[in-house]
Amino acid sequence: MFKVVNRSLLFLLIIVNFSFADDPLSERARAYLDTNKLKVAVENYGIFSGTTSPEGLWGDFQYIANLSLIVGIPGKDKNGNPYPWAMGKKQRYDIDENRFIETGTDTTYWGPTVSESWFDRTPALERTDWDAVQNSKETLFNPDVTAGSYYGARGMYTNTEDSWPLIASSDIPDTWPDSAGTKIWPGHWAIDPNDPTGTKELEGEFVSDKDIYFEIDDRFATRDIDTTQGYPIGLKVEVSGYSFADTVAEDILFFNMKIINTSEYNYEGVYAGFYFDVDTYSRLATGSYAGRTNDDDMMSYNSELDFAYIYDLDGDHSNPYVGDKKLAYSALKFLNTPLSSDSLDLNNDGIVDVLPGDKLGFTSWHWFDWYFRPGARDLSHYGGPWSGDGYTPVAKNKEEIQYKILAGDTSNLSSYDSTHYFHSSNANSGIGRINPRFDSVEGLLNEYPNGLDCIFMMASGPFRMAAGESVPFSFCLIMGEDENELAVNAQSAQNIFDNNFRIITSLDNNPNSGKVSKYVLNQNYPNPFNPETTIGFSIPKSGQVTLSVYNVLGQKVCTLLNEYKPAGDHQVKFKASSFSSGVYYYDLEIDDFHQVKKMLYVK
Repeated sequence: MFKVVNRSLLFLLIIVNFSFADDPLSERARAYLDTNKLKVAVENYGIFSGTTSPEGLWGDFQYIANLSLIVGIPGKDKNGNPYPWAMGKKQRYDIDENRFIETGTDTTYWGPTVSESWFDRTPALERTDWDAVQNSKETLFNPDVTAGSYYGARGMYTNTEDSWPLIASSDIPDTWPDSAGTKIWPGHWAIDPNDPTGTKELEGEFVSDKDIYFEIDDRFATRDIDTTQGYPIGLKVEVSGYSFADTVAEDILFFNMKIINTSEYNYEGVYAGFYFDVDTYSRLATGSYAGRTNDDDMMSYNSELDFAYIYDLDGDHSNPYVGDKKLAYSALKFLNTPLSSDSLDLNNDGIVDVLPGDKLGFTSWHWFDWYFRPGARDLSHYGGPWSGDGYTPVAKNKEEIQYKILAGDTSNLSSYDSTHYFHSSNANSGIGRINPRFDSVEGLLNEYPNGLDCIFMMASGPFRMAAGESVPFSFCLIMGEDENELAVNAQSAQNIFDNNFRIITSLDNNPNSGKVSKYVLNQNYPNPFNPETTIGFSIPKSGQVTLSVYNVLGQKVCTLLNEYKPAGDHQVKFKASSFSSGVYYYDLEIDDFHQVKKMLYVK
């Protein structure tokens, strides 16, 4: 069987590898980050939201249609010479035969490639480039605990028939993989605040009120219906998700990530980023699509704080489901990015903004219409079919144009691609300055004064990744009532991240004063515990203190303290040897102060 590739090169499709791979769909799982005001369902194949309810639930509405990871590499260097990773034979995964086969010749040039999970929407399949790493259901989660059996049975988010396994979640020990009869947490523990290196983990102590952990890779990046472009980069991504109950972080969800180059290649010109599709709003809190809107949204970015956001331009208060309620501003923020390999002029003013070796931060941002998204050729087919449905052809430069958007590369563009993906200060009029890395917000507002359907790709790069090397790429989701609240939450998120995810809200202005300035209920330590843990609290004045423990059904199982205590710091031991494993809540009451925290007992 022959295929035609770039430059009319013919290559023979040679089947030399008859080994069968596990069905990648069998490794997929879901988790719910839901301990604060902002709630989201996450799935472990490169899509961080947009697969199932809740999709960025904040208040009365859900917002996030899709949030997906993107990593791209070039095909040629600056002199036009092909990189070694873009040449030669490739292992392609055949979705029909469920196996990898060798395709191409020693001289086949494949071009740039981008690993992503936003484009394909094949019904009941989603042939994404990213997917769960092999053997996830043995080593990273327990496939027997499903969304239906846990959340559906409690009347939360889904129904009891939902068979999706749950990603390992800190508050559900049954989701952890089992090794010789012992449940093992597969993720990372909290960092010891007394460790000067900031790397020592406190085994047994979780980072947040709800941690999740999973790993993805791009070994299936050849599942596209176009077999002449796109290939795996050979990356593995370790992902920890954190949700805090503390009000300081109630509008923030954290994702601490590390990208690992498992290939044999020393990559250059790498860009990493996200596809972010928000509809303000897309659903009601109930999951109903009643009153939804997205054609009157707008977007912008804050390069100082490394975030970009989407919001409803007019507040949509004419919508009876909205009324006087505040619709969220939904933002995506970079927390930690790799080091730059080049000198960069980000605002196109002739002055270098980023030097080689600097932390990259936020380096590109581009909008596009969903019907003309990069790699699609839907054109006037507003009733479908759609590129990405597993049947409709894609653009011949699908991988190349996605990489160019990430990199802000406007060289050798067709008029079609230039019009749809790079927007000047006067939108698509062809007049005014074009910044290849950042679309003009002013131009978009001029072109669409009543708003538009907002989708953008934002990225960080370029950077290098040597074979075997890993780089950080952490981010967070943020919501707020307006731009100012987004900025405050973004700064809080960065502070929390920089402090190894420790939220400090109870420090007195003078830490050496020895005085307690406010009521504080501390997280128990260790957590999880077996069979004993310590609960600490601080009170600024004396009073009658009650400390009680409740099970997940809200039933009180014991009272640890019910007595008069002087002002100061106090500790109480809780021994749970007579109780069953699971989640418990401890409740502190004194005067008008009342606070509840969660702890996990694992036998």
